[in-house]
Amino acid sequence: MKKVLRVIAAALTMCLIIAVMPLSAQVVEANQLGDIIGNVLNTNIRVYINGVEIMGYNIEKNTYVIAEDLRAYGVDVRWDENARTLSLTRGPSTRSPKHVPLNLEPEGSIAFYYIYTDVVTRINGQRVTSYNLRGTTAVKIDDVAAAFGQRIWDEEKREYYATTDGTRPRLPDVTAYLGSDVRAYQSTSAAYYQEFPRNGSFKMAGVTYNYGIVGNDYLTNSPPTGYYNLNGQYKTLSGLYGPIDGRGGNAIITITGDGKILSELESRSGDLPKSFSVDITGVQQLVISFSKINSYSTPYAALANAILTGPR
Repeated sequence: MKKVLRVIAAALTMCLIIAVMPLSAQVVEANQLGDIIGNVLNTNIRVYINGVEIMGYNIEKNTYVIAEDLRAYGVDVRWDENARTLSLTRGPSTRSPKHVPLNLEPEGSIAFYYIYTDVVTRINGQRVTSYNLRGTTAVKIDDVAAAFGQRIWDEEKREYYATTDGTRPRLPDVTAYLGSDVRAYQSTSAAYYQEFPRNGSFKMAGVTYNYGIVGNDYLTNSPPTGYYNLNGQYKTLSGLYGPIDGRGGNAIITITGDGKILSELESRSGDLPKSFSVDITGVQQLVISFSKINSYSTPYAALANAILTGPR
């Protein structure tokens, strides 16, 4: 009899343990404000809203954008401090889009982390998932497109197009950085014709630039020159030009397309950077050359953020 009672007692104990286990498994410590939740990964996906690029972030294999940046893309973003609520509705653009730099880091590598926030984010009144990214609020681009417009995903180009005005997305112009995305296939006086970011960065008027071309016509008879094959796919070349900080000198930057001089930019010591835009429609071969204004000058001059733009 005692043996039977021991077996029954053991069985009851096991039943009690099994019954309690699911409850204990559900006890999860809640996230606290500022807790690190996970990593934001580097991505080669490019995101466009209404035809204009916006910075995208890879979180849990989804693409997110900064809610506050959407003020430049036809979205009204309002913050309620008392309710700690960020509300997104369709509205006029109240600021200009930010420049989106190229991401040169390996795809899938860790960029930084994202953290838990108690901010409630609503799009058209519907609560959506959001995270804190360096003091800003990240929302999923899919949620934005679903609420305000339409979307297209181009798997081959790894590009995401969305709208906030209900229309079908239009494909943006092709853009590329001269000297980075499009490199010279040949250059003379290579030591004095440098492309960036391959060679680091440079400064003009105290501002650091990572993309562009720097030339120094140190050799009188062999001015630094770069040759680029464009295959007629771009329509404009634009950016800034001027002297390099701490180097000075006077220079002429000559832009030639298919043997025809398209522009001559004069850079003099002490000048502030100036903007330029050159029509290169249909140009097959683009040539950039740096030359001295006179034999006494030893100029350092640059094209900064030189962007090629063309239709799809």
